[in-house]
Amino acid sequence: MLDARLRVAATACSSPTCGAGLDATPDTWLGIRDRAIVLLQFAIAGREHEVAHLRLRDVVEAEHGWRPTSVSPRPAPAR
Repeated sequence: MLDARLRVAATACSSPTCGAGLDATPDTWLGIRDRAIVLLQFAIAGREHEVAHLRLRDVVEAEHGWRPTSVSPRPAPAR
């Protein structure tokens, strides 16, 4: 039986939309963490499970902050 729900591709997050979301996070440790996660995910074009499996060895300190080294996709956990 076919799924009757309408399937629509998700749209990419544009700069103004992402910027507004980042501006809405509080200036607390959790807000800073959340902004870092979102920016890293955007920078590596990673899926949620790829960002969730990152380790400290996967990023290096660069001249203007941090940058990912070699981000290799890891298999998503079976559900």
